[in-house]
Amino acid sequence: MRSIKEARNGSVALRARQASKWPTADRLRRQEILDAVAIDGEQVFVRYAYELTTGEQHRNVEVMTVRDGRVTETQVYFGGNFPQG
Repeated sequence: MRSIKEARNGSVALRARQASKWPTADRLRRQEILDAVAIDGEQVFVRYAYELTTGEQHRNVEVMTVRDGRVTETQVYFGGNFPQG
């Protein structure tokens, strides 16, 4: 089972890789991982918040499958605007 630190590091690496392939990545001002919890020996639950360059704030959840130290699947559950305050 991967540690929380490994899960967070894997998510950051994945995010960096996605940014190079994600055409709207330049819309992001910042992103913060709020939780990274190992579900079982292969899956990690990640909840994160991000802010767009417009100032809009959002939260999403991902369930990542990790095998042999590599992310093999990512399921993304998109949230909506998240109010400040």
